[in-house]
Order: sequence, then structure tokens, then C-alpha cells
Amino acid sequence: AGLTHLVSISGSHVTLIAVLAAFVMNKSWRRLRLGGRPLAELLPAQLASAWTALLVAWLYCLLAGWGVPARRTFIMLAVVAGSLTVRLPLSATHVLAAAAFVVVALDPWSPLSAGFWLSFLAVYVLMASTGWWGRSAFASSGRVAGWLEGLREATRLQLLVTFALMPPLAMLFNEISVVSPL
Repeated sequence: AGLTHLVSISGSHVTLIAVLAAFVMNKSWRRLRLGGRPLAELLPAQLASAWTALLVAWLYCLLAGWGVPARRTFIMLAVVAGSLTVRLPLSATHVLAAAAFVVVALDPWSPLSAGFWLSFLAVYVLMASTGWWGRSAFASSGRVAGWLEGLREATRLQLLVTFALMPPLAMLFNEISVVSPL
């Protein structure tokens, strides 16, 4: 439908919607009962939330056109949901490597697309940025200080991704975006 850039410019949109669905499911699952017994006793709320997030991400990726960045995002979320299910701790780089393997296994021609390299490079840059993985943006004391710290960190990450993607974008498309840092 040509909605890829409108609906899913990057995996962050898919992940944001999936996280919101997981949050709602987590809160609901803990309160729901089946025959007087809490559902959380039958299936942990964390697993119900993870699989709900995966379902929502899959539907959103289908709506977005199932391009390489959407596939990468969905597969990364699937690897995380699977590792939670079997209680296998994985590092962020293992999740990214597994996603790359599955994307190429499902579509051997995907490494020939610019979206493959740009998507995986952007995620790698975010993961390689020191202090980003698993750290709360609101770690500072005080609400205003926390928001300012979060804004500073988001700005830093945006600049890192922008500068990391400039050379491949210039090479692939003979242009770069001057408004990307904003």
C-alpha cells in the first residue's frame, strides 16, 4: 500500500506500539481471573505481555509493508519473546545477530537492499553507544532533571545515528538529510 514511510519509518515505531500493548496486557493480566483464579498463576504476566507485544508488532509490520526494517524489528522482538519464554538470557548483540541470520534465511536477497544495511547499522550504533542499553533515561534525581537527562541522551543518540548513517546514505543515494539531526 506504500505506507512503509508513513506507518513504520523505523523499528522504533513498531517497538513503541508493541511496548504500549505489552504494558496494557501486563496491567490487565495481573487483574484478570478465570474461575476465581488469577490468570497470572496460569501464565506469568511477563510472558502474556511479551506474546501480546509480538502479535501487535506482527500486525503493525504487516500494515507497514513487511519491509526489511520491519522484519528486523519483528524478528528481534520474537527472539526476545522466545528467550523470555525459555528463560535463556541473551545479550543485545546476540539478538541482533539472530535477527540478521533469520532475515537473510527468510530472504536471501535482502542484503542487496539498502534498507537491510541501514536498518542493522542504525540498531548496532544505538546498541554500541555507551550507557544506552538497559539504562533508564530518568535515572537522575528529580523530575525536571530526569527529563533533561532523557532529552540530552535522546539528542546524543540521534546525532550518533545521523553521523553513522551519513556515509552509507551518501554512497547509496547521493544525498544526505540536513534535517535528520533535528
